[in-house]
Amino acid sequence: MTPTEAGDFRIVCNEFCGVGHHVMVGRVEVIDPAAASTDEGAEELTLNAPDPERARRGWGGRPMKGGFRVCPTTALRVHRQADKLIKAHAVVATVSLLVGGITGLLVLLTRWQAVHLLDAVMFYRVLTIHGMSMLIFFIIFFEMAVLY
Repeated sequence: MTPTEAGDFRIVCNEFCGVGHHVMVGRVEVIDPAAASTDEGAEELTLNAPDPERARRGWGGRPMKGGFRVCPTTALRVHRQADKLIKAHAVVATVSLLVGGITGLLVLLTRWQAVHLLDAVMFYRVLTIHGMSMLIFFIIFFEMAVLY
């Protein structure tokens, strides 16, 4: 892409490189080629270089307490408090999968005519728990843990 005018522009990631595209934004400053060849343009480029202190700060320029963890797979920064929430979602998803698996086994053993484990009322209660665990809780919490 070739810039056609000078200015300050917001850019958004348009590549499929992993998760977290909603946070992959940046800023590009396009300056006049004539200004870039002078000392004034070089000074402007130097002033816009990333500041390590500013990079340490969160949204709005406030310091983030607790810091960040860098994901080894995607190299995305994850705030430590959000990391705890991600782990909690993973635990809830695992428990939901376990409950859904156990209730699915109970449904299977009830449908098997040789065993017929549960009576009709209990069968539909267990079937409802199985459906809620697998189709609602597991999917929602698993997605929250994996996508963030």
